[in-house]
Amino acid sequence: MAHSREKKLIEVLQGDLRSLSNETKKKYPPVKEASESAIMKIRTMSATCGETLGQASYLQSLQKSCADLLQPFLMGCDTKSLTIIQLCLTSIQRLINYEIIDPSLARNVANVLWQVYDQGIEELQLRLLQTTLVLLTSKRSAVAGDILSRALVLCFRLHFTKNEVTNHTAEATIRQVVAVVFDRLLAEDKLRNIEDCNGEPYIPKNSEKYSPPPNTTSAVRDAYMLLQDLCQLVNAESPYWLIGITEMTRTFGLELLEAVLKNYQPIFNKHAEFKFLLKDRVCALVIKLFSPNIKHRQGAPSPPSSTQVQEKPFFPISMRLLRVVSILLKNYLYCLVTESEIFISLLLKFLDSDKPFWQRALAIEVLQQICIEPELLRSFCCVYDMKIHNNKIFRNLVSSLGSFIQNIMAAHSLNTFPTSGDVINGASTFPTAPLIVAPLNLYYKGVSIPLLPIGSIKNSKNLYREMLDKVEPPPVPDGYVLGLAFYAYLDLVEGLASIINSNVLNPELTTPNRTQDVENSEELINVCKEMLETVWCEMLSVLSLLLDSCTDESTAGSVLKCIELCAALCGHLVNVPARDAFITMLCKACLPAHYALPIFNASLAYLPQKIMIGSEQQEVLNSSLQQQVVVMGQSLVTNSSQISVMLTAKNIQCMQGVLNLALCHGSILNTSWQILLTTLQHLVWILGLKPTSGGQMAPNPRSSSEPNTGNNTVLTTAVLTDLPILSSKLSKVFEASKDLDDVALHHLINALCSLSLEAMDAAYNNNIKEPSLFAVAKLLETGLVNMCRIEILWRPVSGHLLEVCQHPNSILREWGAEGVTSLVKSAIGFKHDVSLSENPRMLHMFLHPLKQLSTVSHTDVKQKQLDSTLQILHSSGDILSSGWPDLLYIVESATETSSENLIRTGFRSLQLIVSDFLPSMPCQYLKCCINVVTKFGLQTQDFNISLTAIGLLWSVSDFMFQNSERISENLSKEENSTESPTMEELWLDLFVKISELCMDGRPAVRKSAGQTMFSTISTHGSILVPAAWDKAIWDVLFVLMDNVQNACDSASQERSNNDILMHHSRDTAQKQWQETLVLTLAGLSRIFKLKQNILTDLPRFSKAWEKLFAYLEKAALCNSSEVSGAAMCSFEDVLLSDLSKGLESENTQLWVQAWETWCRIGVSVTKSPSSDVEDLDNVISQSYLTSYVSLFCTLYKHIQSKFSLQNFQDLENVLVGAVTIPVRWDSAAFELPVLSGFHLTPLQDEVIRSINLVQKNISSESDDEMYPAIFRYLLKNVEYASKPPRYGKLSDKILQNGKHKWLCPNCTPFAEYSMGLAVELYKKTACHKSVIQHDVLTLILSALHIPLSKRHNAKTKSTWLLAVDSLMHVMQTGMPVVRQYSQSSYFDKLWDVLYQCIENFLFPVSQTPADLSVEEQATQEKLDVKLVQLLKNEVLPHNSSIPSKFISNIIEMLNKGSSHIVTMNNTDIHVHGARELFRQACFDTLLQFSIITKKSNSKSNDSHNSHSTELTDLSLESLIKQCHTSLLSYLEQDRLTLRYPIPQEQVNDTMRLLQFMDTLLKSLIENPKSADQSFWKQFLDLYPVLVNCISCSSPEFRTWIAKLLLHYNTFIKIEHLCV
Repeated sequence: MAHSREKKLIEVLQGDLRSLSNETKKKYPPVKEASESAIMKIRTMSATCGETLGQASYLQSLQKSCADLLQPFLMGCDTKSLTIIQLCLTSIQRLINYEIIDPSLARNVANVLWQVYDQGIEELQLRLLQTTLVLLTSKRSAVAGDILSRALVLCFRLHFTKNEVTNHTAEATIRQVVAVVFDRLLAEDKLRNIEDCNGEPYIPKNSEKYSPPPNTTSAVRDAYMLLQDLCQLVNAESPYWLIGITEMTRTFGLELLEAVLKNYQPIFNKHAEFKFLLKDRVCALVIKLFSPNIKHRQGAPSPPSSTQVQEKPFFPISMRLLRVVSILLKNYLYCLVTESEIFISLLLKFLDSDKPFWQRALAIEVLQQICIEPELLRSFCCVYDMKIHNNKIFRNLVSSLGSFIQNIMAAHSLNTFPTSGDVINGASTFPTAPLIVAPLNLYYKGVSIPLLPIGSIKNSKNLYREMLDKVEPPPVPDGYVLGLAFYAYLDLVEGLASIINSNVLNPELTTPNRTQDVENSEELINVCKEMLETVWCEMLSVLSLLLDSCTDESTAGSVLKCIELCAALCGHLVNVPARDAFITMLCKACLPAHYALPIFNASLAYLPQKIMIGSEQQEVLNSSLQQQVVVMGQSLVTNSSQISVMLTAKNIQCMQGVLNLALCHGSILNTSWQILLTTLQHLVWILGLKPTSGGQMAPNPRSSSEPNTGNNTVLTTAVLTDLPILSSKLSKVFEASKDLDDVALHHLINALCSLSLEAMDAAYNNNIKEPSLFAVAKLLETGLVNMCRIEILWRPVSGHLLEVCQHPNSILREWGAEGVTSLVKSAIGFKHDVSLSENPRMLHMFLHPLKQLSTVSHTDVKQKQLDSTLQILHSSGDILSSGWPDLLYIVESATETSSENLIRTGFRSLQLIVSDFLPSMPCQYLKCCINVVTKFGLQTQDFNISLTAIGLLWSVSDFMFQNSERISENLSKEENSTESPTMEELWLDLFVKISELCMDGRPAVRKSAGQTMFSTISTHGSILVPAAWDKAIWDVLFVLMDNVQNACDSASQERSNNDILMHHSRDTAQKQWQETLVLTLAGLSRIFKLKQNILTDLPRFSKAWEKLFAYLEKAALCNSSEVSGAAMCSFEDVLLSDLSKGLESENTQLWVQAWETWCRIGVSVTKSPSSDVEDLDNVISQSYLTSYVSLFCTLYKHIQSKFSLQNFQDLENVLVGAVTIPVRWDSAAFELPVLSGFHLTPLQDEVIRSINLVQKNISSESDDEMYPAIFRYLLKNVEYASKPPRYGKLSDKILQNGKHKWLCPNCTPFAEYSMGLAVELYKKTACHKSVIQHDVLTLILSALHIPLSKRHNAKTKSTWLLAVDSLMHVMQTGMPVVRQYSQSSYFDKLWDVLYQCIENFLFPVSQTPADLSVEEQATQEKLDVKLVQLLKNEVLPHNSSIPSKFISNIIEMLNKGSSHIVTMNNTDIHVHGARELFRQACFDTLLQFSIITKKSNSKSNDSHNSHSTELTDLSLESLIKQCHTSLLSYLEQDRLTLRYPIPQEQVNDTMRLLQFMDTLLKSLIENPKSADQSFWKQFLDLYPVLVNCISCSSPEFRTWIAKLLLHYNTFIKIEHLCV
């Protein structure tokens, strides 16, 4: 066949050559000759090849002779003959088609074609295009370089002819040729196996910027130059390769660029040169051509001047530009990152409202194409949004698309949407009019907005984008652009969902090699999160707007599907705010606008301000009016009033969406369950669904006989069929909870609990008769459905149902109790993997909620609880081995109510347990049973039940006694259990419970219980071991004693109002309890007495002994005289008993405990009150105190060997407090022997006796500290003489005799007795070491200080005299001791105190009373003189061992005493005729120690000399000052002699001083150096006074003055000598 084809070719060539020869034989001989030559060539070649050669030989022969064969045809084309040229061109085409012409001849062919074109023959244009196409597509010719460019230029020229057919043919030829050029490069790359270029970019030099790239193949160069020139031509610039093109349209150039960019993406990926062209030429061109579109503003004013012509956008160019941009974004995003960002930004600007409508339509079409490419969207986010400093392109795209939709709807609502001239309603202008169906409508702000269905939009073939033949934008039907944007947005959401599903939820579909793509997987997840995070707010706003505006079911269904997808995606990516926002929006759409907004305001508070879920309330309400109302119901009552609400078909459709979301995506809802369930609750309420058994919600039509609860629901026929479906789907939502994981299940339960709490809060309103039971019912349903894993949800579900049981609303309580009891019975009856009898933990968990119902105060709940308990006992009693404590607790709880019916019901259950289940009950729970029986004995509602319960305790004790061996054996097997008691513990618990009944408020029950307890101990005590006896003492008897004491303390003191006649000693509750206390204390003592042979062997007997004394202590401190007196008698009996003697010989420590008890009692009874209260009826009586203090003498015999200083201090505190307690005035005659006498009271006498007992028996171990302590106590008592003790803060008036209730015992005799006792004790112990070290002498003097100052106080006369006498004795006894220890610091504080005592005694502050008798004055003066003599004999002679300051003070005091001038208030007062003996004694003492000592100064040279000289100087200084003062006073008095004679006492004193001065000067003249310089100076200062005295009237006085002046001659000499 191939051979025949070659023959045919030869025949055809010969025929063409013959025809050419015939045509040219006349006019063109050269052509004729060439043709004939070619014919001969063919014939020769045929003859040479022969018949046997194949096709290859023929072709090779033809190719070798190609030049000869082609030459006639080339020559024929130059003849300008149409016929010849057509024949030649046809033959040339044939040679090219058969691959005869080689590349060397292709140039000749191209030249010939140009020659033919230049001839301008129009009929040959199509033949030229055919020949050119054949030439350029021939493989053998391989036209490239300038030949190719010339051929292309020829095609371009032919494209712009006047012949339309030629134009279209040329256009097709050019498209094909361009494709051939790039196909050659693709084939070459494939042949050479070139990979994608990822190296450095290609950057040509400036000189080679428009030249073909060096070192490349011809295919690369041709394609490069062609693409470059296409850009140049579109940009209206001269080409560099296609030289000769004179005309070119941008539309055609853009189409060629689009074809190259769309079909030859691999070239740009593999060649850096083409990437360079793409970035530098193509993108620059596109951006430049975008300029008119961006700058143009529809409706903008024209330029101000005619010279400025505003360039308007051209529809064909804009459309083709957007097509190119779409390809660049889809195919070259990663190559053109920056440029793509610009393109997207420019594209989004096309959506601005000021742009022409056709521009916005084109842009939205491109965006729609982008939105259906999920991977492209993901690439946008990766390239731009994930980068820190880049624009958020993906976010801007979504936001712009959403804004576009909103703007269109807003424009419609404002009637500004373009209609005439831009958009024409109707299908007549739409190319695909037959395919259009009736448009859908959106309803927004009261305006209906058309929306084309998706089918119409798809059939339109992207109306604007495909109109390549249109020069002006045609009109489109109304609703097309909005529909396109609407579905583009839905595609965007679905694309986002596709990305997240493939990369996050199902990564195994995209990551086959997980070990290699772990990092990439994580990066993909981050990208998905970023995509969702950046756009969810915008998507939320737009979807909400669309959902609110939808009026048909299909459109709303599409939007609901997207919302569900968004919520699910947000949940899977754990974007909680976004998830909650979408769910809130979906839930909001389920309810009417005026109803939904208040519910979800709190949920939307965290959203950004720019986010508005849906329209405003009124707008949404208007939208809802367009929907069909299918339900009329009442709102769920919360805090606001109940109103009527209407549900539309869209509300029901949204409800189905909510149910679908919960059913399919419940695992990701988590905290969003709260919003979702809140919505379902309101919908269920409006629809009138009521809970049934098991918690399911079903329609429940209310009968007319049932009271109106305010929930009247009217259902239309349209919704009646859907209501069972909704109810079933609602139940499936909670049935599907069994497939949720544990965390998601807990979120569901938490949401139900929270919802139930809200319903409970709303139900607190008294106007609400029927609350919402949705949450409670669904909690029950959820629990029943998940019974296989009931442990996970048991605690939260049961815990919340228990809270519901406590609600005051009876309906809620009923369902709460129903839920608890149903769950408990179902859980116990469910067949668990491990039987409940072998799983005590789970059994306890199930019974615990039933047990917690006991805390509910409502009777109806308790009744249901007890009924359920009885049912459980009958149905499951065989598996309740470990559940008995819980059941017994439930039965016990009946005793805590005030309902007799509940108590009787519970007691019947208890009787059943004791009678039927006691033998089968585990022994470790007998204790629990005893406790429950005791509770029924303690209840006060039914007296007979209490007495019967005490009988049951006896039955239990008898059962224990008869089965003690079996019980002990069973308990020993359970000894490792913490709940298992021993046999002894059971007995002790029984005793304890009976003792509790002994504390009953009813005397009859107390008496019966007490008899039962002591009978039980006496009857069954034989089986108790010593350890049990120890616990019985401590845990039963002592505890009972404690309780009785406490009850006695808290009992009422009011008289009983009962009609029963009572003795006055038992007419109050407190008196009855005090009788019980006395009897119990006696019984306890009797136990210690009777069981001493057992008790003494107990290990804790010493503590029990201490406890016994503690009871005695508390009883002794009781306010009741009966109790306290009995306690003191018991105390004394214990101290004098034989048992005490035995203990004394064995363990003295027991008596120390008794001593401590005695001290505590004393501290308590002697404690001063804390406030100034005048009425103290509870003050301890003197007789009680006397009997109490008297116990010390008996107790001291037992503790004498251990009696320490601390013990004495405790004793001191007690005794000090005891003597301060006042006496009631009406009982003073009985408690004080003499009211006005000076005798000690019995209490004071006991105190002194106790102190004498201690000081007489001081042991050698306590000598060092005991004596000072005794002295301190006695001296503290001495203070009572001047400052009577105060009882707390009571005022003195209360303690006065006569008008008031209280009388303070006279403490003066007690103080004086203590003072004498202290002085006598000091006489005995003055030389004792501890007395010296503690400076007891100073303490005594300090105590005597105040009494000594009371010289002229008649009330304290005896005390003052005793104090003076004590001072004399103490100084006589103590001064020798002081002198002995003069070098030590023991008596450093003595001298100041001694001086104050002497000064206060000799010179009291108070004035001498005028009524003081002469005898009393003489007596006091004798004491003064006696004290001066004591100082003269015991102090001044021993001045070497006495501080000089004290001596100076004594000298000054003597000087003061010797003077008749007393200074008072800075005024000298002359006192004459008083205390002359005292002044004489003081003066004589001063004179003695000034003259005698001076005389002895010259003879003494020892260390004593310095101290004596100091004393003399002090005496001289004092006498000279006194002389100076007396002379001035005498001189002043002498001037007034005529009127007021000078008193003789003053004259005598003055004369005595003058005699003293004369004697002194004589002695000093004999020994002038014995006086120091200061003395002579003072004596010289006296000279002017002596001179003034010469004028005095007394001759004797002047004589003495003259004598003294005569001595000054010698005095001056002596002074001169001394100086």
